[in-house]
Amino acid sequence: MPQQGIQQWQDVHQRLVHCRSFQLIRNNHYETYEQGSLLTPSDAITLILNIIINTGIPVVAFSVNYRRGVGADYLVTERINANLQQSEFITAWSNLQELGLNFTMERTLIVDWAFQLIQHAKNLQKLQIDFDHGDETNSFINRLSYADCLSHLKELTLKATSVSSEHIRRFLRYHQNLRKLSLRAIVLENVFPFSDSYSMNPPHLKKLKFST
Repeated sequence: MPQQGIQQWQDVHQRLVHCRSFQLIRNNHYETYEQGSLLTPSDAITLILNIIINTGIPVVAFSVNYRRGVGADYLVTERINANLQQSEFITAWSNLQELGLNFTMERTLIVDWAFQLIQHAKNLQKLQIDFDHGDETNSFINRLSYADCLSHLKELTLKATSVSSEHIRRFLRYHQNLRKLSLRAIVLENVFPFSDSYSMNPPHLKKLKFST
């Protein structure tokens, strides 16, 4: 990643003292491993996260919207090198209330990285994920259903994946503050057991939306 560009963006952001929301959008369809010193969409993620780490910005909303086609909206993990275990990041990220992750979950490293973003968001209220039918989707959803870091979550949207109804049942069982659940472009496995989840749904759940 070009260091001069990083410094320029850091200088710009330090003047935006009230900026608490970030949305990253990719205009091109593909990203390759051979783009040299060009600033790529994955570099942009590293850039913003490093700014958050270096400045301690109390981020409220963060979205990576790299969904353009079908099945090829991947990230290049080798170019995402922000240390999400740093105390500066964990402190800044603890203020996060809204998180959007829209890219192909096709590698274990991506799943691990994305899950860290959720894990450190202790006050997260709204989570939206478009998996783009990635190969590691089931692994991610399984981990999400067991997550104990989403006690404040009120809205969950999952899109473009196949999901086991058992994972949904488990998530509903352990996330009692959930008010809105949206499953879009979803292939739901074992639909009949899922229907039983109404008997154990969160007491505050007001809206359930399902579309295939």
